[in-house]
Amino acid sequence: MSKNYRPLTDVEIEQLRLQGCRAEHWSHVRVAESFTPEHLFQVSFFGDIRLGVFEKELDTNGREKRKAGIRNAELRNVTVGDNCLIENIGSYIANYEIGNDCYISQVGVMEVCTPTCFGNGTEIHVLQEVGEYITLTLHQGLTAQEAYIMVKNPGLNHQLWENVVQNEFVPENKGHIYDSVRICNVGEIYNACIYDGAKVTGALTLTEVTVNSSIDVPTYIGPGCIIRFSIIGLGAEVTDGAKIQRCFIGEATHIGAGFTATNSVFFANCYMDNGEACSVVAGPFTVSHHKSTLLIGCMLSFANLGSGTNMSNHMYKMGPVHYGIMDRGCKTASNAHLVWPAHIGAFSMVMGKISKHVDATLFPFSYLFGKGDDVYLVPGINSMTLGTFRDMYKWNERDKRKGNLRADFILTDGWMNPAVMDRVRMGINLLLSLRQNQPDAEVYTYNNMLIEGKALEKGIEYYQKVMSLFWGGYYVNCMHKFKTGEKELALYGEEPADFSMGWEDVLGFPVPSSVLSSVTSCLTDSRSASITVQKCGMPFCTEDFWAYLYLWQRSADGIPDDKVIEYARGYADALSEQETAVLADLEKEMNLGCIPLTYAKEEKMRIMAYYEEKKAYAKTILSSLDEPYQE
Repeated sequence: MSKNYRPLTDVEIEQLRLQGCRAEHWSHVRVAESFTPEHLFQVSFFGDIRLGVFEKELDTNGREKRKAGIRNAELRNVTVGDNCLIENIGSYIANYEIGNDCYISQVGVMEVCTPTCFGNGTEIHVLQEVGEYITLTLHQGLTAQEAYIMVKNPGLNHQLWENVVQNEFVPENKGHIYDSVRICNVGEIYNACIYDGAKVTGALTLTEVTVNSSIDVPTYIGPGCIIRFSIIGLGAEVTDGAKIQRCFIGEATHIGAGFTATNSVFFANCYMDNGEACSVVAGPFTVSHHKSTLLIGCMLSFANLGSGTNMSNHMYKMGPVHYGIMDRGCKTASNAHLVWPAHIGAFSMVMGKISKHVDATLFPFSYLFGKGDDVYLVPGINSMTLGTFRDMYKWNERDKRKGNLRADFILTDGWMNPAVMDRVRMGINLLLSLRQNQPDAEVYTYNNMLIEGKALEKGIEYYQKVMSLFWGGYYVNCMHKFKTGEKELALYGEEPADFSMGWEDVLGFPVPSSVLSSVTSCLTDSRSASITVQKCGMPFCTEDFWAYLYLWQRSADGIPDDKVIEYARGYADALSEQETAVLADLEKEMNLGCIPLTYAKEEKMRIMAYYEEKKAYAKTILSSLDEPYQE
């Protein structure tokens, strides 16, 4: 802290002694110019001590204010900022710089005992629970997109990322408690760095931890928590006996109710209670509430895991090295059991035991269910359900991040996701091919899955509706605006060389695969780059999303304008069909007699209002379809 300190006067030393204070060497205790000793009682000083002033009152519990000062504490090589209240320290505080307006009370011990990076640089094993191949290096700037790139390109973490982290974070001998931090009733804190405004209450242990926080977006660590070798993100909440080891907890993420996690990363707006996670890469909005749920060796995002969901990665002779991928928006029913390796398509529902190693990547919006030793696929059916409607449109409302400095890039509009629609297009072609090759089949087989003939026919129909919803929405929200000049076709990054590689949903944000490949190559070449500057080259991708979408549609790998217009002409009808299906699903729920009538009516009104707004806006834009554009 940049402040002028002076020695204590003889009068001040004498007063401190009378108030029960003692020092190993009073000459090593230096104080701010305006320091007065009236509010220090029973304090022991060892090593180099720097003290600010104690003039104000602090709000310690939201109900009462108390005078700043230090009481019943032992300080060893500690700097204390202005207007702090430190009291009732069980053992000691050692090797810390404490900022202004902090409240530290009833803490067993708080110490930096070895040179530390406060959890930065911790290497964890993700996906492959005991494997050495896929690893991530934790650091404060980690994002969902960076994690995706590292997992897909494991060599980067070994060859580049470790060196970057080591250059970015130099081990320190002193810890930092920044301004306006509250630490109360905590057992032990070792090698922790806690940023502005954070509140740590009732935790058992924090060891090798960074708690990111700000005055406007405070982070909360609650009762009974054990956190070791981890990074906690801005505005996150870890509470109620959660046990976190070697993890990254992202922005506005909640971990609580005894949830246990090891070697896992959870990005923005995840919500985890009661269950267990091991070697998991959880993208934004991943949710699990149930005590009996085990997440292990998987990568997923926007997922909702039902009670009793179990994932198996340890039934092979090589140990638990297998893993699975669940694309955006997947859900599991109660007691679902997934045997890895497997790949589940976006927005799919998994039921029963999936004992085969399935690959349903090309079948988004599907049901997968186990029946004996068989796995059945019902393609496309989940695109017209109430559950998917509610899932897709709740995420933007549930984004709890505050402020403009948001680390993870997230597209919350599920229907405008070209990575998913790429799979839908290929899924249609695959179903048509299966039907053509086996015209008389009652059940089709693909990638260890069985597809009944009626389900195949309905799947083609569902996917055509999804294509109408996507391309109609694309015309209204993108193509029309570029054609009319409402949007300017300007790129902040580089233009993709081609779109033949398709799109990837990079844990929350769709990016052309060729652009992602370019970003990866850039990372490989930038061996000395700084994490905070680099950010994996992703920011320009978010700025360029709509331009990329437009360029993709007009490329050799897209679809021609007249086909888009054909879809656009049917857009309002597709919205109406989906609305009818969603309302019919709601009616089924209401007929079960469990939903309060008022709540059901509110949900119905919300659904109807949503589609009415969509159709009205579309009608306005589509009314100009037959008017020539001014190119």
